[in-house]
Formats: sequence, structure tokens, C-alpha cells
Amino acid sequence: MSTVTTTSSNRRQIDTLPLVEVFLDSKGRDSKQTRATYLTALVHFANFISAKYSKYDLETILKPLISIEIDLYKFLDGFVSIESKGWSSC
Repeated sequence: MSTVTTTSSNRRQIDTLPLVEVFLDSKGRDSKQTRATYLTALVHFANFISAKYSKYDLETILKPLISIEIDLYKFLDGFVSIESKGWSSC
């Protein structure tokens, strides 16, 4: 499967998560481009969660972050590090 197909498939999966869909719809009320930009960011975030916290997804990661089961600062640092270095360093 090519990267383009995988990314497109990931976008569709993420876009249909109920809480994500509500969030994106609220962000995209005035602009489809804004919605698409947020979706792209969420795809990156979902890929990070999948790679580093595989038992969670965009919707289920919130509970362990809120309950401090997962250290929020380490979590965000990991995401920012991967985004700034690029995924090839994973």
C-alpha cells in the first residue's frame, strides 16, 4: 500500500471518529480549508499516538492524559520532537 493511500485511508478513518467529527465540523463552519488543516494536524497526532501509544487512539488518549496515567509533558514533548525531526527518525 502506498503512503498516499495510507494517508488518505487514515484521513477518512480519523474524520469519521464521532468526537473528532464534531470538533472538525465546529472548526470548519466558516471554511472548508480550515477544517482540512485541522484534519491534517489530527492525522499527524493520530500517527504519533499509534506509533508510541498503540493501545489508544485520538478519542481514547484523553482519559489517561487527564488522569495523569500518561505524563502530559512527556507525551507532548514526544509529539513535538517527532514533528520537528520528521518521522524518519522514529
